Amino acid sequence: MLLKNALILTAIWYVLMPSPAYAYFDLNFTTYIIQMLLGVAAAGWLMFKDSWRKFIVNPFKKDKNKKIEPPAEASTEPATEAQKVPPENED
Repeated sequence: MLLKNALILTAIWYVLMPSPAYAYFDLNFTTYIIQMLLGVAAAGWLMFKDSWRKFIVNPFKKDKNKKIEPPAEASTEPATEAQKVPPENED
């Protein structure tokens, strides 16, 4: 039991204690990362704003500007002579 606790504490010690990296972040790289994060945040905010308005706030509201046209075969105008089908002759 004592050995198990010592191994666990040693593993936690090595994970939590920082080691020297001998490196640095270039300023250009850092500003690029910040720019990417801001772009992703802006795109996510716009996507959330638009989807919130379309799907969550008014999911059953009809679009008043959208006109519904009847199908082409269900025309309400009377057929002209050229459109009428002549009866078949049975001889």
